Amino acid sequence: MATPLRLLSGRQSEARTPSAPSAAVEPDLWALISDCVRGDSRACERLFVTYRAQVFRHVSFLLRSRTDAEDVVQEVFVELFRSLRNFEGRASFSTWLHRITVRVTYRQLRRFTPAPPPPELVFDAAQASAGTGQQLEQHERHARTMRLLDQLSPKKRLTLLLHDLQGIEAREIAAMTGAPILTVRTRLFYARREFEVLARHDAVLAEFFAAEDEEEAP
Repeated sequence: MATPLRLLSGRQSEARTPSAPSAAVEPDLWALISDCVRGDSRACERLFVTYRAQVFRHVSFLLRSRTDAEDVVQEVFVELFRSLRNFEGRASFSTWLHRITVRVTYRQLRRFTPAPPPPELVFDAAQASAGTGQQLEQHERHARTMRLLDQLSPKKRLTLLLHDLQGIEAREIAAMTGAPILTVRTRLFYARREFEVLARHDAVLAEFFAAEDEEEAP
């Protein structure tokens, strides 16, 4: 089955293996975290500045509304600073922060259906204005794919984006969202199926599936 990942990139990429738990955290980062826990406002600001772009990138890709994304980024860091004293370094800080980001974004997705994505949050502006036919074709495929993804329910869309676009395994998604792993796999199955039905009725994306069918034919 062709996934949104293949439509967006034109090729299948390997799933990301979840970071192995490790007690090793870079000394400078651990010192910064310790200062934050002690209430050092400058350390908190430095941690925010260091990781804000990473959090915004994840949130905006899942919500794709700049206003909503900015609000959720603030919520992520509020939750981060509240729970920072519980960070023990068994997983990398980025993995731990990503879990908080997904958890907060997931709560937001349950509250509302996001508006259609502004192009600047999904594509690089230089790519969108590139003059070659191949680049313009890729841009069009991106736009149509994201519009179809917006038609899925928030839970299915989030599961599909995390698994097929970010390469996060079902077990880790279950830990991030608090859903049983069987539920995550079920959502992924139906999300892929619903997406394929929608894509096969799209004038541009249907061509991609036709090519896939020809490749798989005996």
